[in-house]
This record gives sequence, C-alpha cells and structure tokens, in this order.
Amino acid sequence: MLKPIIKAVAVSAVVAVSFSSVAFAQGTAYVPFVVNVNATVTAEQGADVFTLPVTANQEGVLVLPRGVASVRDAAVTTGRLNAPAITGSRGNITLRLPAQSYGKAEVALHTVNGKRVLRGKADASQTSSVLSRRNVAAGVYMLSVKGANGGDFSTRLTHSGGKMNINVAFGAEGASPERRLEKQAAAEDGDWEITVAAGGYISYEYTLRPRVGMNDIQVITLEPAQSSGNMFTDSRDSKPYKKVTIGTQTWMAENLNYDVPNVTSDVCYNNSPDSCVKYGRLYDWGTAMGLEGSYYGTVWGGSDVNHQGVCPAGWHLPSNAEWDVLMTAVGGSSTAARKLKSQSGWYNCGPAGSGNSYVCEDAYGFSALPGGNGDSDGYFGSAGNYGYWWSATEYYAYYA
Repeated sequence: MLKPIIKAVAVSAVVAVSFSSVAFAQGTAYVPFVVNVNATVTAEQGADVFTLPVTANQEGVLVLPRGVASVRDAAVTTGRLNAPAITGSRGNITLRLPAQSYGKAEVALHTVNGKRVLRGKADASQTSSVLSRRNVAAGVYMLSVKGANGGDFSTRLTHSGGKMNINVAFGAEGASPERRLEKQAAAEDGDWEITVAAGGYISYEYTLRPRVGMNDIQVITLEPAQSSGNMFTDSRDSKPYKKVTIGTQTWMAENLNYDVPNVTSDVCYNNSPDSCVKYGRLYDWGTAMGLEGSYYGTVWGGSDVNHQGVCPAGWHLPSNAEWDVLMTAVGGSSTAARKLKSQSGWYNCGPAGSGNSYVCEDAYGFSALPGGNGDSDGYFGSAGNYGYWWSATEYYAYYA
C-alpha cells in the first residue's frame, strides 16, 4: 500500500546569462520565462509552433522568429483604426468599443508579468456586458481587447485594489474596411498564443505580443489541478484523495488506488475491486518505485529522497527517514500506532469508550487502514489486522 508524501523543496537558484554581448537575429524576439514547476511553454502563431521546456524556478528563454519593432509598436492601436474609449475610475471602468471592428470581442485583464486576472466576452448585439472580479490586488495591469472583425487594442491601467468592474458598450466607428484589414494583419504578425503546461497543474494561457530583442521576463505560477483545501485530484485518472499536514510534512490521508497501465503487479486485495475502494491498491516494490525489482541504488538517507515512482504529480514515495520524521511528530514509536490508525476498520481496535481492547485515535487525520498484503503466488492475508506501507529506501538489493 502507498501513502506518498510531499515536502517543501528549496527553490533553485536562478542562473541568468547577460544578453548585452549577444547579436540578436534580425526580427527575432527573446522571451525569458520562469515557472514555479517543471513545465513546457508553447507559443503558437498560425501554423508556427515553438516550445520551451523549463526547469522549476530557473530561467529559460523562448526564441521566436518574429516580434514587433519596438515597445511603442506593441501598444499602438490608434491611427489605423478608431480606438476604444475608456472612462471611469476606482475599479469601475466603462469600455466603449467601435461596433464594426470589434463586434464580438474578447476582453482580458493581465498583470504586467502576463498572469490573467479577468477574461470575458462581449457581443454588440447586447446592450452592454459587465466583467467583474472581487479583490483584485492594487497594481498596474494590461487591459486588452480583441474583436472578431480585426479590432485589437491594449492599454495599461492602474488599480488601487478591491473590486474591478469593466462595463463594455458598443458604438459607431469611422474606419474604412482597408484599415480594418491592415490592423488585423498587423495583429496576426505580432500576437503569439502562449500556453504554459505541466502534468498535475492547471495550464495557463494568454496572448503575448513580444518585441524584437530581449523582452521582459514572464513569471508564471501554475496551480495544482483541482486542488482544494484538504483534497487533491490525481490528474492521471481523476481520482480525488484526502491529504493531511502533520508537523512539517504533508501526507496522503488515503492509500493510493492508481492502476498502472500494462502492469499486473498492482492488485486489489483478494483480487476484489471493492478492496481497492476500501483499502487502496497493493503494489510490489518495483512497481511502487517504477524500477526493476532487483534495482540496487537507493540507500539509507541517500538517493531515495523525493522518488516519485507510482505517485501522482508533485508527490513522492516516503524514504525511511521521512517515515521516522512522521513517527517522531506523533510522539514516537510508543504512540504512533494508536495516533495514526483509523478509528474504524481495525480488529478489536476503536475510539476511546468503544469497549475495544485497544484505542485507535486517528488523532491527526492520517486514517491508516489494515489493508493486509499479498505475495507473488497470489496469496493474500492480514486485512483487518495489519497494514503495510512501502518505503523508498532499499536495505540492499533484495529487501526494501
């Protein structure tokens, strides 16, 4: 059985390189990214797709073959097309859009680092639309609007903090069709659709118009997929699990029940699917570690640390040392059993006052269950009486 653990990991140092002596290729845009997890940055413009793998908290530079000529070009929206009008203050903004070039518009508000704060759509067939979000932090933001008929507009806004209301209305315009087409072509040349993705995390998407040469650093924070309070979801099969923090560690509060594809050595007790629902799945050590069963490389306190193995993204199999930390946090070996056991499910063990011979407190929400074990001959035993959990630490080549 598995109860993976996740621990706080020190942030890696940022290694930067000076571009002051680098000769930029003509028309090329260099966009540095820093993401909080190992991720892939993808930039798309029409049929062109460019990707950049980035290491958590280390800077990587995405190289794009096209960018706008200057910072000014990136913000220019007047001259070719009647620009939208903005009025209002203190978080209540009215955005009036020329109906012909914007029609159905997408409105977005981003931080200057590219993180999307607000996004919505507005249609000229409606009298007005309101985009709203509470508790927007004080700061400078980029408001951008893209219309279905070629309209493209962006501007900076300063917000003093609190609720943000963007009221969208439509009006007439006087731009010619030729100017609308000219503006549309310019937008297509400059805008790249950026996606930052990592397994087990919610992907982050936004539109970026880089300039030729070195651009501002894009700092992106990805949030765990469907993570909420004391629950998280395994992105591989969408199963939800409880989690609990004990001392300095965060543990799964349920046994893992992930069926490894094309593997027969992860099983349900007595080969009963109901047992997997109740106790989680049983794994041999090689499957748990994602290694050959005779692998000999992890040692006491050594490379067994942070070994993901079969665990969900962001989690790892606990080492022997990490199990010891848990035992110490709940009072040591003399109290760990009763403090960590579920109050129900154990033979002759229950909460205080239940009349059972032994007290099962589940004092920390770890909720350990007696899921038993199995062997390679297909024998199962000890469910209801004993629970067994793997460590990532190998004793030597034949024993974990």
